[in-house]
Amino acid sequence: MDNPIKNDLEKKSSLSQMTEEDYKIMKDIIELIKKSPNSESFKYPVDIKVNPNYLRVINFNPMDLSTIEKKLSNQEYSLVQDAINDIKLIWYNCRIYNRENSDIYAFSNDLEKLADKELEKYYIYYDKVNKSVNYKEQYEKNVYDEEAFTDPDYLEKNKSDMSENEKNFYI
Repeated sequence: MDNPIKNDLEKKSSLSQMTEEDYKIMKDIIELIKKSPNSESFKYPVDIKVNPNYLRVINFNPMDLSTIEKKLSNQEYSLVQDAINDIKLIWYNCRIYNRENSDIYAFSNDLEKLADKELEKYYIYYDKVNKSVNYKEQYEKNVYDEEAFTDPDYLEKNKSDMSENEKNFYI
Protein backbone atom coordinates (compact mmCIF):
# COMPACT_ATOMS: atom_id res chain seq x y z
CA MET A 1 0.00 0.00 0.00
CA ASP A 2 1.22 3.45 -0.79
CA ASN A 3 1.53 5.70 2.19
CA PRO A 4 0.39 9.28 1.61
CA ILE A 5 1.30 10.24 5.18
CA LYS A 6 4.64 12.02 5.36
CA ASN A 7 5.29 12.36 9.10
CA ASP A 8 3.86 11.68 12.56
CA LEU A 9 2.28 15.12 12.79
CA GLU A 10 0.04 14.25 9.85
CA LYS A 11 -1.16 10.97 11.34
CA LYS A 12 -4.76 10.81 12.46
CA SER A 13 -5.81 9.91 16.00
CA SER A 14 -7.54 6.57 16.19
CA LEU A 15 -10.13 8.19 18.45
CA SER A 16 -11.46 10.22 15.54
CA GLN A 17 -14.66 9.41 13.64
CA MET A 18 -14.40 6.97 10.74
CA THR A 19 -14.46 8.71 7.36
CA GLU A 20 -14.77 7.27 3.85
CA GLU A 21 -10.99 7.47 3.61
CA ASP A 22 -10.62 5.50 6.87
CA TYR A 23 -12.98 2.81 5.62
CA LYS A 24 -10.88 2.49 2.46
CA ILE A 25 -7.63 2.33 4.44
CA MET A 26 -9.04 -0.37 6.72
CA LYS A 27 -10.35 -2.40 3.79
CA ASP A 28 -6.93 -2.20 2.15
CA ILE A 29 -5.23 -3.34 5.36
CA ILE A 30 -7.61 -6.32 5.66
CA GLU A 31 -6.92 -7.25 2.02
CA LEU A 32 -3.18 -7.08 2.66
CA ILE A 33 -3.51 -9.36 5.69
CA LYS A 34 -5.63 -11.84 3.70
CA LYS A 35 -2.92 -12.08 1.03
CA SER A 36 -0.47 -13.49 3.58
CA PRO A 37 -0.05 -17.27 3.29
CA ASN A 38 -0.45 -17.44 7.10
CA SER A 39 -3.90 -15.83 7.12
CA GLU A 40 -6.08 -18.83 6.18
CA SER A 41 -7.16 -19.60 9.76
CA PHE A 42 -8.20 -16.01 10.33
CA LYS A 43 -10.30 -15.36 7.22
CA TYR A 44 -13.58 -16.83 8.53
CA PRO A 45 -15.20 -17.53 11.90
CA VAL A 46 -13.83 -20.48 13.85
CA ASP A 47 -15.90 -23.60 13.15
CA ILE A 48 -17.64 -24.36 16.45
CA LYS A 49 -18.33 -27.94 15.32
CA VAL A 50 -14.59 -28.53 15.04
CA ASN A 51 -13.73 -26.45 18.16
CA PRO A 52 -16.81 -26.77 20.41
CA ASN A 53 -15.29 -24.97 23.41
CA TYR A 54 -14.01 -22.01 21.38
CA LEU A 55 -16.70 -19.51 22.39
CA ARG A 56 -16.27 -20.31 26.07
CA VAL A 57 -12.48 -20.06 25.99
CA ILE A 58 -12.37 -16.71 24.22
CA ASN A 59 -15.15 -15.14 26.30
CA PHE A 60 -17.84 -15.22 23.62
CA ASN A 61 -16.21 -12.49 21.56
CA PRO A 62 -15.11 -14.11 18.30
CA MET A 63 -13.60 -12.05 15.50
CA ASP A 64 -12.24 -12.84 12.06
CA LEU A 65 -11.31 -10.99 8.88
CA SER A 66 -14.61 -11.67 7.07
CA THR A 67 -16.58 -10.22 9.97
CA ILE A 68 -14.45 -7.08 9.91
CA GLU A 69 -14.94 -6.86 6.14
CA LYS A 70 -18.72 -7.01 6.60
CA LYS A 71 -18.61 -4.36 9.31
CA LEU A 72 -16.50 -2.14 7.07
CA SER A 73 -18.82 -2.66 4.09
CA ASN A 74 -21.84 -1.81 6.27
CA GLN A 75 -19.97 1.14 7.83
CA GLU A 76 -20.64 -0.17 11.33
CA TYR A 77 -17.58 1.42 12.94
CA SER A 78 -17.96 4.83 14.58
CA LEU A 79 -14.33 5.35 15.51
CA VAL A 80 -11.11 4.26 13.85
CA GLN A 81 -10.14 2.69 17.19
CA ASP A 82 -13.19 0.40 17.03
CA ALA A 83 -11.93 -1.12 13.78
CA ILE A 84 -8.39 -1.40 15.16
CA ASN A 85 -9.73 -3.14 18.27
CA ASP A 86 -11.48 -5.74 16.12
CA ILE A 87 -8.28 -6.41 14.18
CA LYS A 88 -6.37 -6.76 17.46
CA LEU A 89 -9.09 -9.01 18.84
CA ILE A 90 -8.35 -11.63 16.17
CA TRP A 91 -4.76 -12.01 17.38
CA TYR A 92 -5.74 -11.83 21.06
CA ASN A 93 -8.34 -14.59 20.65
CA CYS A 94 -5.85 -16.76 18.79
CA ARG A 95 -3.28 -16.44 21.55
CA ILE A 96 -5.86 -17.20 24.24
CA TYR A 97 -7.16 -20.31 22.49
CA ASN A 98 -3.96 -21.81 21.06
CA ARG A 99 -0.74 -23.01 22.63
CA GLU A 100 2.20 -20.64 22.56
CA ASN A 101 4.36 -23.10 20.63
CA SER A 102 1.75 -23.73 17.91
CA ASP A 103 2.07 -22.57 14.31
CA ILE A 104 -1.19 -20.63 14.45
CA TYR A 105 0.03 -18.71 17.50
CA ALA A 106 3.16 -17.73 15.57
CA PHE A 107 1.04 -16.82 12.54
CA SER A 108 -1.05 -14.48 14.69
CA ASN A 109 2.11 -12.74 15.90
CA ASP A 110 3.37 -12.31 12.33
CA LEU A 111 0.05 -11.02 11.05
CA GLU A 112 -0.28 -8.64 13.97
CA LYS A 113 3.12 -7.17 13.11
CA LEU A 114 2.01 -6.78 9.50
CA ALA A 115 -1.23 -5.06 10.55
CA ASP A 116 0.56 -2.82 13.06
CA LYS A 117 3.09 -1.75 10.44
CA GLU A 118 0.28 -0.66 8.12
CA LEU A 119 -1.87 0.93 10.83
CA GLU A 120 1.07 2.93 12.14
CA LYS A 121 1.47 4.55 8.73
CA TYR A 122 -1.89 6.26 9.15
CA TYR A 123 -2.88 6.38 12.81
CA ILE A 124 -1.71 7.11 16.29
CA TYR A 125 -3.56 4.50 18.31
CA TYR A 126 -3.81 2.79 21.62
CA ASP A 127 -3.66 -1.00 21.75
CA LYS A 128 -6.56 -1.45 24.14
CA VAL A 129 -7.02 -5.14 23.39
CA ASN A 130 -3.48 -6.31 24.11
CA LYS A 131 -2.47 -3.78 26.77
CA SER A 132 -1.03 -5.69 29.73
CA VAL A 133 -2.60 -9.00 28.73
CA ASN A 134 -1.22 -12.11 30.34
CA TYR A 135 -2.37 -14.71 27.80
CA LYS A 136 -1.56 -17.76 29.90
CA GLU A 137 -3.47 -16.42 32.91
CA GLN A 138 -6.44 -15.40 30.73
CA TYR A 139 -6.52 -18.82 29.04
CA GLU A 140 -6.45 -20.67 32.34
CA LYS A 141 -9.18 -18.44 33.77
CA ASN A 142 -11.44 -19.13 30.79
CA VAL A 143 -10.73 -22.82 30.35
CA TYR A 144 -11.02 -23.73 34.01
CA ASP A 145 -14.25 -21.86 34.80
CA GLU A 146 -16.07 -25.16 35.28
CA GLU A 147 -19.04 -23.54 37.02
CA ALA A 148 -20.37 -22.40 33.64
CA PHE A 149 -20.61 -26.03 32.53
CA THR A 150 -21.75 -27.67 35.77
CA ASP A 151 -24.12 -25.18 37.46
CA PRO A 152 -27.62 -25.25 35.91
CA ASP A 153 -28.35 -21.80 37.41
CA TYR A 154 -25.19 -20.21 36.01
CA LEU A 155 -27.06 -18.11 33.45
CA GLU A 156 -29.52 -16.75 36.00
CA LYS A 157 -26.75 -15.89 38.49
CA ASN A 158 -24.46 -14.23 35.94
CA LYS A 159 -26.64 -12.82 33.17
CA SER A 160 -26.29 -9.20 34.30
CA ASP A 161 -22.56 -9.46 33.56
CA MET A 162 -22.95 -11.24 30.21
CA SER A 163 -23.05 -10.00 26.65
CA GLU A 164 -25.97 -11.02 24.40
CA ASN A 165 -23.71 -13.60 22.72
CA GLU A 166 -22.98 -15.21 26.07
CA LYS A 167 -26.66 -15.28 27.09
CA ASN A 168 -27.64 -16.86 23.77
CA PHE A 169 -24.97 -19.54 24.23
CA TYR A 170 -26.73 -20.82 27.37
CA ILE A 171 -30.26 -20.72 25.99
